[in-house]
Amino acid sequence: MNNLPNNVEFYKNYLNLLYSSPDTWSQNWLKKAQKLNEKLFSNQPEQSESVTEIIGQLRDIFEQINYDVNQQNYDVNQQNIRDYCRVIFNYCELTQDWRDWGNWTEQEIAKGVGTDAPWLYCGLGRYLEEIGQLQKSIDYHQAGILASQEAGDKIFLAWNHLGAGIALQRYNQPDDAERHLLQALKLFEQQNHLYLQANTLANLGSYYDRFDKSNLAVNCYQESASILREIENYFDLGRILYSQGIAHLNLNQIKEAELVFLDAQELCETTENWYFLALSYYGMGWLEYKKSHFLKSKDFLENSLRQIKKAKELGTGASRLSFPEIEGNIYILAAAAYSKGSQPNFEAAERYLDQAELAYNQLDYATEKLLNVLANRARIYEYSENWSQAILAFSELLKEGKRLNSMKIIGDAAIHLIRIYYKKSASLGEWLKLLNQLGYLGFISLAKRFHR
Repeated sequence: MNNLPNNVEFYKNYLNLLYSSPDTWSQNWLKKAQKLNEKLFSNQPEQSESVTEIIGQLRDIFEQINYDVNQQNYDVNQQNIRDYCRVIFNYCELTQDWRDWGNWTEQEIAKGVGTDAPWLYCGLGRYLEEIGQLQKSIDYHQAGILASQEAGDKIFLAWNHLGAGIALQRYNQPDDAERHLLQALKLFEQQNHLYLQANTLANLGSYYDRFDKSNLAVNCYQESASILREIENYFDLGRILYSQGIAHLNLNQIKEAELVFLDAQELCETTENWYFLALSYYGMGWLEYKKSHFLKSKDFLENSLRQIKKAKELGTGASRLSFPEIEGNIYILAAAAYSKGSQPNFEAAERYLDQAELAYNQLDYATEKLLNVLANRARIYEYSENWSQAILAFSELLKEGKRLNSMKIIGDAAIHLIRIYYKKSASLGEWLKLLNQLGYLGFISLAKRFHR
């Protein structure tokens, strides 16, 4: 397969456009994008152009449109901007390169949705999910489902079910998420839309992996990958293989995970899918961490962060989009890797936790993520024998666990506090104070852990 973009014809067209009138110019960009968009998710692979080549051309068009609209280089009427939003949506979804798309769509919705409600609500819902605004995303997709049903728009009815399922699983509403994802899959199968079947299967796999059903997740990812190979969409295949690798890691299938991560890296490099190349390095960093190869883990994680920076600089994803949660996860794992091994670097580990906290604070579901930062910070204090800071941090974690009624958080904090008090040879008075601090819930959580 030839995945390297060849844009000679595209740039010939570009030169012709330079000498066109502004109105003709904008319309020609739109027509070119519409033709490419029709090919992007085709069931029949094009012999002349690969998906990677199509993406390269759409990226160039999007860059020009994005610049011209924002700089007001020509008079773009309302309908043109709306048409741009629609025709570039699939590209944004596939590449994570949203740039100003969400702002344009919000402005278009404010002007009135009309018959465009199904796709406008869907598109903005997907954008909001990418930036971590999950409740707003769910609301727009629910509005999109109603609008699609009223309009008889089956394709965006399926899309809105898919978007709702993606946001709901991240919002920790598993039953509703599964219902929407299965409905989306059923609708896409009825329409014989192969790419969107593969995409839905991948998100169903993510749902299963998130809720401790990783065997089912692997099956979904394998089925999704099979469809993508059938339609020769190698650009997105890297994403699926990365996700499959994570599921293998959750099952402690180290060899299987390594094989698919390596395949994902090769595909992402070939197709210039920088975002999921970064994630495949993150996957390998986690794999090496699980093997207690902390130096190798740090190298992969540093490479992952460099690739994310590259994706931002190249415009394939704006700094706020899609990155906060995954960047936070990478920083958390990097902090853990730097705090382990024969020569731990606790200062570097704390700096990574500071970065993780900044990333997670951009999310509207930050509570659980920030508690994870606190837990890792407390562990670093414990490893470095900074007992007073460790006790303060784990005490705060215990308090938050009780507030959330989370036996897992309570039990984790309780065990570490007991260990710290033992290591520091606490006095009888300190032990009595700790026992009072643990309280009923602390003892119950400890009893459950020891019982297991």
